[in-house]
Amino acid sequence: MGLYHSDVCLVLSARGLEDLNCRIEAMDKDSRLAVVDLLASCNKYEEHEGTSIHFWKSLKWYESSISIGSLMEALRTMSSAGYYFLEVCEEGTNDWMGDLDNVFMPLVAHSIIYTSMQPVPPTRYASVGWTVEDLTYRYDVSKSVARDILLAVSEELQYAMRRAGWEVINAAMNEPKD
Repeated sequence: MGLYHSDVCLVLSARGLEDLNCRIEAMDKDSRLAVVDLLASCNKYEEHEGTSIHFWKSLKWYESSISIGSLMEALRTMSSAGYYFLEVCEEGTNDWMGDLDNVFMPLVAHSIIYTSMQPVPPTRYASVGWTVEDLTYRYDVSKSVARDILLAVSEELQYAMRRAGWEVINAAMNEPKD
């Protein structure tokens, strides 16, 4: 069996986080440190309205590891209303636990990504001042989606500038002459 990677998220209510922290504190030292390191190593962490989300991208998620096994055991002993856990494996299957209705609403989306043979468009769009990397980092979208967004915004700005230019010209042409 080869190494499989998963995308994983753990959403916790304020009470769920308190409960998990109590369970982590009750673990033996090695397990506690491993779980704390795992939670701290997430790719993204966000809090909103008393709910938090930990998100790991392309992680080797094996319950045989001390950190993951200890975290999963703690979750299984918690009230399911305090958390929502979702794992999407690279072969496309997904597993979930918990019943927390939350503001993050994690969803599973499968997509196709390929390498284009087209010349790479510029990464900086002068009229906007943002880069593809800015959008991929901030909004977690692919580079091709970020390029499409920047091109659309750039085109809108050009149209708006043309409209404003014509309005100024029309206003100048319609002014009474002295």
